[in-house]
Parts: sequence; structure tokens; C-alpha cells
Amino acid sequence: MKLTATKVRNAKPTEKTQKLFDGEGLYLEITPKGRKYWRLKYRFNGKEKRISFGVYPQVDLKEARLKKSEAKLSIAKNIDPSETRRYEKNKKSESLQNTFKSVGEEWYGRQEPKWSENYKVKIYRRLTQDVYPWIGDKPINSITPKEVY
Repeated sequence: MKLTATKVRNAKPTEKTQKLFDGEGLYLEITPKGRKYWRLKYRFNGKEKRISFGVYPQVDLKEARLKKSEAKLSIAKNIDPSETRRYEKNKKSESLQNTFKSVGEEWYGRQEPKWSENYKVKIYRRLTQDVYPWIGDKPINSITPKEVY
């Protein structure tokens, strides 16, 4: 039997973790502390896997079902949704590490031994006062020529 919004809202924690199933692998996992997590259990290449869709009430029943449908479409196309999520997460973290400021600091560190003391101070002051406040936190590959000009 499918879940309803009322059942989800009124579900109470017990001593052990419990699972309320909605169908097609989607379920709500309720921890003894009362946290409610949306999860999807699926098989990919013969292996059983799970993926999380978020915490209730931030993700409601309707949104969880929508995410389940998207994951099922991916599986039908022979794409593992958990691998896709891992790839996106790594790509995002990599882009956050490659900010203009991090690349600028690396460049400065390499160039600085070649420069005089006055020039080092001058360049670093220009970076910290004139450049980093505007584009320092942006991923290096998202900066356009208009932003630099």
C-alpha cells in the first residue's frame, strides 16, 4: 500500500529503525531519534544498492516520488544514479577547489621567489584588495572575460 502525506507526517520513531515502503523501492527510513530519510533500494548490474533523496520534511512525498522516477529512468538507460551523484559531487568539489583565489595563491607562490621584496608586496596587495574580493571565490572555469575586464 502506498504512503500518504498524512502517514508520513504522523509516523513516530520506535526503538529500532523502521522502514515505511511506498512502492518500487522507495521507502521512508525512520531512526530511533526521529529523523526521517527518503531512500530508494534498487538493483544495478546484479548488485543491490541504495540512494538517499533527502530528509523529511525538506523533501516531501511528492518530491521523493519524482526523484524516484528520475532514478528509475536513469537505471533504465543503464546509468547508475549513485555513480552519477558521486561524479557530480566530485565535480562540484573540484570546481570549488579551483577558485580564482586558490589558483592565484598557487601562482603567487611559484613566482614570488623570483621577485624583489617591494614587488612581492605590491602584487599581493593588488590581488587581495583588487581581485579576490570580486572574483576570488568563483571557480576558475566559470570566469568570463567581461568579469576580468
